[in-house]
Amino acid sequence: MAERISRNKQDEIVQLYNDGYKIREIANAVGVGSASVFNVLERRGIKPNRQPRGNGETMGVDQVIERMLAADRKSV
Repeated sequence: MAERISRNKQDEIVQLYNDGYKIREIANAVGVGSASVFNVLERRGIKPNRQPRGNGETMGVDQVIERMLAADRKSV
């Protein structure tokens, strides 16, 4: 049986998607599979776009985490 994704992690997935990250980037950053990210978005009423998002560049996990931390610092 698959491990359940916490509400906090689901919120993080939605926030990253709304910030323009690709599903694969979100999956790598959060530590879940792409299908899980897709499912969380659909359960939250978001119809994931199957087309590439953003400017076409793929960011590594370190870059995604750095952008998340920078956004957190701005909100404080």
